[in-house]
Amino acid sequence: WRSIRCRTDPPPTEVRARSLAAAHLIRLPANVPPWTDTGMRFAKGDEVTILAEGRAIVSVEAGLASRPRYALWARLGGRGPIWTGTRDTQSFRADRDGALELAIYNGEWKSPDGVLATPIEAYAGLTGEIDVLILHWRGEARDGLAGIERAAPGEPLVAAELARMANPAVRPAGWNYLWFLGQSETFRTLRSRDGGPSIGCVTDDDVAILRRPVSLPLGPDTEIAWRWRVTSLPSAKPEDQLLCHDY
Repeated sequence: WRSIRCRTDPPPTEVRARSLAAAHLIRLPANVPPWTDTGMRFAKGDEVTILAEGRAIVSVEAGLASRPRYALWARLGGRGPIWTGTRDTQSFRADRDGALELAIYNGEWKSPDGVLATPIEAYAGLTGEIDVLILHWRGEARDGLAGIERAAPGEPLVAAELARMANPAVRPAGWNYLWFLGQSETFRTLRSRDGGPSIGCVTDDDVAILRRPVSLPLGPDTEIAWRWRVTSLPSAKPEDQLLCHDY
């Protein structure tokens, strides 16, 4: 638990008896294309926690790798909508009956059901793996995690998920994340120095696009204007290189 890569000890006995219906540890090699059946099936309303660590490595030389918050996707019952967590840990309530499947994301999705737009052959170039601990709760995930925290304090992934629950990401009102890049905590509502509304953007091993519909008449005098306040660029390399062109 302290590192699911190194420890597979079961959760404390009292937690298993009172709160946990099942637990399963699975390793996802990054070069295996989706989808992988976890062997766990859930009923509508079940609460589930996913604790993950590791990386899907695109290039060791360039330092390009994806953490679970971006690379790890899930779906229930073999259909969408597919989803990813906003951090490396997540909890959810099943919205239907079905088997839980997990995937490593590489390239682009074609549909919200999890059909790939990227050729499967593209996975061959990935290295690394992501280890995933799936916890199926008898009751609420928050209560079960709190029980683990009391019985075995200091487990970082459990603490991280409890912290996420206590301070959930709230995206700017009226905006939505582009579905095929997944949910994120990259953007959040802020107040600018002049007191007006603004959107803050902080990326931590993640990729995100925020969007909203706009309906207005367009004419020769129509203008769209915005201002950026950039404290630092995420790369020292020029943005006309393929690996850096999108930053």
